[in-house]
Amino acid sequence: MSTLPSTRESALADLRAAVAHLHPDDPAELVAIADDLCALGTPDAAVPFYEEAVGREVPGALYRLGLARYDAGDDAEAFRCFELAGLAGDALGAFMAAQVAQERGDLHAARRWYEQAEGVDGASERLALVLAALGAASGGPFGARTAGPPGGTAREDWEIAVEQARSGVLGPDAAVALLESWAEAGEPRVAPALADLYARAGRGPDAEDLLEQAALAGDAASATALGVLHLKAGRVPEAMELWRDAAAGGDQDATELLTRFG
Repeated sequence: MSTLPSTRESALADLRAAVAHLHPDDPAELVAIADDLCALGTPDAAVPFYEEAVGREVPGALYRLGLARYDAGDDAEAFRCFELAGLAGDALGAFMAAQVAQERGDLHAARRWYEQAEGVDGASERLALVLAALGAASGGPFGARTAGPPGGTAREDWEIAVEQARSGVLGPDAAVALLESWAEAGEPRVAPALADLYARAGRGPDAEDLLEQAALAGDAASATALGVLHLKAGRVPEAMELWRDAAAGGDQDATELLTRFG
């Protein structure tokens, strides 16, 4: 009878015991051990080491924990790790959250996370596909109409403007100008998309001010987006309060965020 399983268990026990002897100034060694375990094809064994590294706030550990859980077949926990990593500003975590959401058929969540994953290879192309699918599901292909400056009252006009601004079809300046025209005309529902463009351009204070104004005007989605900004800045109680208000206002994204992270 093979002794490989017992040998592996002994090796894993030795690795776990090594955690207690790691120098507290070098917690990155936890990630190195976990990476080796994943390379050996045992992602489930790597999870405790990644979890310890997350507890010690090792950069990238939360994203790697998500990958280990994903490879171990725990999709639900992997998705939660990717979302948390994305909310903390990890673009790779956001990309993986988008990928898992897309695999589940949750295109709205996939769109949100691909937008957060700007700069990751393939994110813009996948976002375009998701936007096209969402456009088809809403009754017509994306781009079938051109959204100009506000002049009508149809709800779909501002939605088309947001989709165009987010799709990459327009240049950054043109996308901002299009959504600013709607915001200046008193349409608060474009605020989350416009704030995202501001943040990408390094205009963080403008993004926060815009979302605050839209949230005060009663736009629940803007309150949700503002909560995400607060969470990234470490202002957790403020984020939770905003999400509770937004959920009470009917925003489904806020309800999901509270369920996952509340």
